[in-house]
Amino acid sequence: MFDDLPGELTTGQCFVCWQMQERDSKKAKVPVSPKGGFARVNDPETWGTFQGAVSHCEKHGLSGIGIVLSKNGGSSLVGIDLDHCIDDAGNLTPEAKEIVETLNSYSEITPSGHGLRVFVKGELPAGARRKGNIEIYDDLRYLTLTGNHFKGTPRTVEARQEELIKVWGKFVSPPAPIKERPAVTDRDLPDDELLQKAMNAANGATFRELYEGGLAGYPSQSEGDLALSSMLAFWTANDAGRIDDLFRGSGRYREKWDKVHVQGRTYGEETIRKAIAGTTEVYASRTERQDPVAAREAKPPKEPVDILSQLFRWDDIASMDVSTEWLLEKLLPKGAISLVFCPGGGGKTWLLMQLAKAIATGAPFGDLQTLQAPVYFIDFENPLSVVKERREKIGPAAGFYYWHLACPTGPRKLDEDTWIDYKALPPGLLIFDTLRASHNGDENSSKDMALVLSRLKELRETGFTIVVLHHTPKGDANTYKGSTAILDLADHVLSLERQGKTEDEEFDPDSIFKFGCRIKTRFEPHSVFLSFDPAHGFTTKDDPDDETMKVMRDILTNEGPLKQKEFRKILEEKLEMKKSRIFKLLRKGTGTLWNVERGDKNSMLYSSIPVFPLTKVAENWKTESGGFTGSGKHIDVNNTQNVDSQGFSSFPEGDGKTEKTEDTFERAVMYYREQGLSEEAARFLAREEV
Repeated sequence: MFDDLPGELTTGQCFVCWQMQERDSKKAKVPVSPKGGFARVNDPETWGTFQGAVSHCEKHGLSGIGIVLSKNGGSSLVGIDLDHCIDDAGNLTPEAKEIVETLNSYSEITPSGHGLRVFVKGELPAGARRKGNIEIYDDLRYLTLTGNHFKGTPRTVEARQEELIKVWGKFVSPPAPIKERPAVTDRDLPDDELLQKAMNAANGATFRELYEGGLAGYPSQSEGDLALSSMLAFWTANDAGRIDDLFRGSGRYREKWDKVHVQGRTYGEETIRKAIAGTTEVYASRTERQDPVAAREAKPPKEPVDILSQLFRWDDIASMDVSTEWLLEKLLPKGAISLVFCPGGGGKTWLLMQLAKAIATGAPFGDLQTLQAPVYFIDFENPLSVVKERREKIGPAAGFYYWHLACPTGPRKLDEDTWIDYKALPPGLLIFDTLRASHNGDENSSKDMALVLSRLKELRETGFTIVVLHHTPKGDANTYKGSTAILDLADHVLSLERQGKTEDEEFDPDSIFKFGCRIKTRFEPHSVFLSFDPAHGFTTKDDPDDETMKVMRDILTNEGPLKQKEFRKILEEKLEMKKSRIFKLLRKGTGTLWNVERGDKNSMLYSSIPVFPLTKVAENWKTESGGFTGSGKHIDVNNTQNVDSQGFSSFPEGDGKTEKTEDTFERAVMYYREQGLSEEAARFLAREEV
């Protein structure tokens, strides 16, 4: 198959294998190293010889081999990729025909049978690398090799510099900027040099793919636009004009960039505004690094900004299409920094691994709905053997990425310069395990913690949801360790607490946990109960107080309204309850299971809220009138107010109940409301009966 390949496509140490796999419901050619494991286009250690790639491919039954284009090795090889250009009769599209004839160099049919690849010797200018079905690359890219020579083209790779520029300019290069390019000052790097630095940085592969017009894993075009603009904001020191100019020279520029988007600003201006707002650290030019004071003095004064025009009007906010979204229903808000604390070894890592799997796949966690998103678990602490054991118990999950200390490139510390590599990831859920291990500072220092949290806030502003796992102080499981700056800068604080724990209690299958909001939140507080199974981890569980409170209500129903002192005495004797627990449950059940009134001598009088049998609901439901007459009063259901609690905006409507069950539930709600109960109490009792 490969016998007739030109020498330029069989020599050197730049070859890999590839395997066709399905990722996110799409087929992808995943690069495989001839030495084992995955290959990376920016890591020559994962490449091999041509013969080594062929042998590895045949031995392991892989899909094929490919060649890595890299300028670091002095190669002048350029690959032109033409997708969907050959019809079933073997004819080329007009564009492909013109490109093949202009370049007149070795060409071969791609694995699909409907694409063509042309190889030439030359050098590409900076700028776009992709437009529609046409791609041109010379660096940090691998292309498959088939040896299926396209008839009528040379069998050698020819030098075609002039022809290459002609093809690139006509078919790939974007139109000239619509406004005049401002002069570059002597303190700025030229565009070509600045772009090259960006492409050689730690996140250079992502920058290059975005700049050339690809998505680099981002889920939408707009998120790709913001990601590239944010990277350009870093490299241009938040120079809005230069960001705009460089973006227009990229493969991502399109007509939408200049369309009016919001408050009179174009889509491009709004994207740049967001990028600058989320970029607090920028690249320092050579002059600034050598003499920061002189560099500041040399900068021309900034033009005044019309701040007022960029502010939201208070009355306009009501009409904005924004709402709180939850990655995990009522517990993990999207686009926020959440702190999860519990004592060391208390189960928080295991729980967050399970939540990560659920969110990555969009599957519910017990009774809780999730919003699907990419998940990145940044693990500074756990041995890889433990992670593997948990993976076997928790199960598979596409879209769940694990950044471990054992990875070739380890997790980035949040107080080091390399922290910015997190921005190279497509936005999703970032889980840091743990806060203490994710930086080199002192967690009791407000200054150190303010730096760490400010960088988490910057990640939040670029589209990430952040969860940070943290420990409690010794002897106090009710709070977190460290500076108050941690609490000040977090948006949402959650705790994982084992219920009824004693000092000598082991982590066992009978443990019950409460997971929910604690100390602080900018959102609606909520909590759930969990049980733990060593074979599978955590599962949701009913509130353990529910059964006890139902017994308490039954006592009130049988014994008749009781004063608080009388009620307490019965509970202490019959249920052996402690005084503190009695008061806790009395408060918890008020308005849902029992009512409280002032009795004689200002005593507290408790009476049970009756449980209405659903059979009676059905008996008293008069279909011909469309109303309920359980107490002789008529309720017009057509005018009944919609009393659903605040919706979970990120998820599909409906909960899977049958229409009959929903009707029965609403009838029960109306009955309890008719009895004078609050909306919350009526819906609670109706749910209990259904």
